[in-house]
Amino acid sequence: MMESIPKLVLKSKKCKPEYFKNSSHKDRVFEVLQSSRNQDDIFCDIKLQTDDGTIVFGHKIILASATPYFKAMFSSFSESNKDIVNIGELDSIILQLLIDYIYTGEIMITQENVQVVLPAA
Repeated sequence: MMESIPKLVLKSKKCKPEYFKNSSHKDRVFEVLQSSRNQDDIFCDIKLQTDDGTIVFGHKIILASATPYFKAMFSSFSESNKDIVNIGELDSIILQLLIDYIYTGEIMITQENVQVVLPAA
């Protein structure tokens, strides 16, 4: 029965192509990627470490797609072959905020963090 299905589809000229768009697809994919970061998932291929020892997990392709900073880091600098990269110039809370923003498109800017977040972004 399964073998006849492709033949029927190919022979039928009455079927008109229908465009389908799942409007929540991108959001769902990024939700899964974001949640995998919280679990040190096997698909997280980069660990960003701050000077205080905090580690923020991520995916090189996502980070490189989002910013020229990470694109350069992961494509041509010595960090491209590393699993752990030191991001010493940033406070761990600010780094977490910025990486979360890359995955969610949302960030909380406050009076306390605005002067550190904006230049880092």
